[in-house]
Amino acid sequence: MLRSSLSGRITQDEIRAFQAQLLGHERLHPDARCLVDLSEVESSDASGTTVQEALQLAREHRQSFEGVRIAVVAKRAASFGLSRMYELRNDGDLVPDFGVFRTREEALGWLRGDSGAPG
Repeated sequence: MLRSSLSGRITQDEIRAFQAQLLGHERLHPDARCLVDLSEVESSDASGTTVQEALQLAREHRQSFEGVRIAVVAKRAASFGLSRMYELRNDGDLVPDFGVFRTREEALGWLRGDSGAPG
């Protein structure tokens, strides 16, 4: 399983860099499971525009996400809301298995296939 986390105050540039790193990671392959932990993010300058840019990058690299399952843990309202915006606008089209969760346990269960739909 590929695990990553962001913490503290994160910027739009850090979000872009994170997505680029994920796309270039050697362990990103069909059937990969990824846990992205945002539970320690205190604040961000991310916005709806940031989400749109992330979706555009995913659209350009759609084939890289085929068969990949990504779970995001976001405890704070802002991180959870922006992550859910990505999930809803994605609509399973770009990253077919993308879920947002409040707890690490829920996310890991979903990645293992132990539980139902995210949200």
